[in-house]
Amino acid sequence: MSGTSHGNGNDGEDDDDLVTELANLESGTIKALDINVLRQTITFHVQTQWGPEPEPHVAVFEDVASFYMVLGSDAKRYEWLRTGLLTDRQVIGEWTSAGYYSESVGTVRIHTKPGSWESGWVIRYNTHPNFVVELRDAVMLIEARLVRIDDKPFEVALIENDSPDIG
Repeated sequence: MSGTSHGNGNDGEDDDDLVTELANLESGTIKALDINVLRQTITFHVQTQWGPEPEPHVAVFEDVASFYMVLGSDAKRYEWLRTGLLTDRQVIGEWTSAGYYSESVGTVRIHTKPGSWESGWVIRYNTHPNFVVELRDAVMLIEARLVRIDDKPFEVALIENDSPDIG
């Protein structure tokens, strides 16, 4: 997964800073993950160890419009359920990488059986995630207006075109 920015109309300097801050969390251990739907935040507590001492970091995604988590590609996503890989007393996993995509990583949409009752309304729930956080084999797609890494804010644009024909 690349942590590469794709520009958001700024001079690129802020995007470069954001990419650098996200890269500083790579290979870190996620000690806690808090998803607060009411406050529209997703908070990662990440511990890195680039030197002799571990360094705690906090990445808070704010004004989260949507998120989508998949615990592995294809059938591998079921391994977490079958093996009980994590308990609530263990770490969440590894912050493998993260990227910011100013024009979104694509469109996430739910497909339904044609002609079903759900096909009449579910199409309205398309999202355009602008952040991807890779957690080893898992991935979290996040659509957020701001990310704050160790209290350093990075405000980004949201993709507000909800046409089902995007992406």
